[in-house]
Amino acid sequence: MLERPACGVVLRVSISTGFGEPSDRETESDHVFIGNSYCGTGEPPFSFSRKILLFLLYFSRPNLFLPALERPNFMEEQVKSKQRVTDHGEVFTAEREVNAMLDLVKNETERIESRFLEPACGNGNFLVAILNRKLEAVRKRYGKFPADFERYSVVAMMSIYGVELLPDNAEECRERLFQIWDAAYTQHCKSDACDECRQAVRYILSRNILCGDALTLKQSNGEPIIFAEWAMVTPVLVKRRDFRLDQMLEGHDDTELWYLMNNWEYDKEVKAYIPKPIKEYPLTDYRKVQNHA
Repeated sequence: MLERPACGVVLRVSISTGFGEPSDRETESDHVFIGNSYCGTGEPPFSFSRKILLFLLYFSRPNLFLPALERPNFMEEQVKSKQRVTDHGEVFTAEREVNAMLDLVKNETERIESRFLEPACGNGNFLVAILNRKLEAVRKRYGKFPADFERYSVVAMMSIYGVELLPDNAEECRERLFQIWDAAYTQHCKSDACDECRQAVRYILSRNILCGDALTLKQSNGEPIIFAEWAMVTPVLVKRRDFRLDQMLEGHDDTELWYLMNNWEYDKEVKAYIPKPIKEYPLTDYRKVQNHA
């Protein structure tokens, strides 16, 4: 039986923002976390704080706070058009910066089941780099075993989440991630590769990469952002539970009374309170998750 991961992704970094007095320039994140467990004190599973969400938004899309054309070393290939920079502050993070930041949590990026959420994912530069690292970990461990490679490559895809304001970027992000996964899947599984698994991965991406605004916590259609938690409970069967992002970000005082009053539940496996899912699905073969669309 596959075990649920012991902890989700934790970014513990200190980066100079370049603004304010020296004491103000260091911004530290204790927990940047989305998973079905937790690390650190007081942070519930499958959640992260609004403060850290803003922290991630700053470093993933700094031009929301500083005009992109004023940034040093501004490179033309980091933008689609000057008009999009003007209208949306859209500047994509360069590969060098992406890898430098991911190297701060290198072990997590190489842990297949470790979950990452990018709240302003653009067309996927961070998520593509994370997926590549995870697939390399899958290749090293299971490259000689097609069935295992298939299973764990899907687990890697299940662990990647993103929110993007612009619909074309969100769609491009999904397609980039799928093409990278499909190329690795086809190469290693060859004749064992199947379209049913490909359809499952496309469906997972449709639930994990959402078009919306991570500041308002709403999708582009005005509905709350809802993420699916995918947990492999056997080598074949996956359990899906859906959670509202705004509920995961609710402030609380870390007391048992608060959790009980707000209809949270205690998870004995992770030994922490978690918000109740808004919907649960029956155990399903990971190749057939799209049947519950």
